[in-house]
Amino acid sequence: MNDKVITISIIGHRDLLPNHIDIIKKHLTKILQDIKDQHPNSLLRFMSPLAEGSDQLGAQVALALGFKLIVPLPMEQKNYLENFDENSKQMFQDMLLQANEHFIIKCHQCLSKEDYYLNVGKYLIQNSNLLLVLWDGEYSDKIGGTGYIMEHIHKLKATSFSLEKILHLITPRKSNPDIQRCFKIDEINITDE
Repeated sequence: MNDKVITISIIGHRDLLPNHIDIIKKHLTKILQDIKDQHPNSLLRFMSPLAEGSDQLGAQVALALGFKLIVPLPMEQKNYLENFDENSKQMFQDMLLQANEHFIIKCHQCLSKEDYYLNVGKYLIQNSNLLLVLWDGEYSDKIGGTGYIMEHIHKLKATSFSLEKILHLITPRKSNPDIQRCFKIDEINITDE
């Protein structure tokens, strides 16, 4: 990875199981601390749209470790926060205040919220050196969701010149709590087509 600026981004499920938060946090802390240790002279940036669940948890860990927080938003805050619960809205506002930068990703062909989520996912892939994925491993046809992005990752990463690695933390979720290999970390090969 580049020893000047390293950008780590996160995508993942919103509906994390509350009793798994601590173990997920432990894994994220180890991953980000290892990056920090390997690149002591680099500017470390963590990009997160601060959605509920994975995005907010990743940003929380990154801030605690001293990463610069960059927040690309898929749409205007008012619309984005419509489906957040009150606690997540407050976390969003608190972390946005700690961000070094935040901005809205333009989307000229977006017709639905799902299109906006896919657009921000593409942005993260195109502008990251490392993508962290907190995902149950189930592909989905829900446009903009983690399963959809991972099903189309080879096509989406084709426009990225900086993405070097994808780390997948196998993460159960409320809608899929019983999965195999929970909390194992897989490196996804991004060179195969």
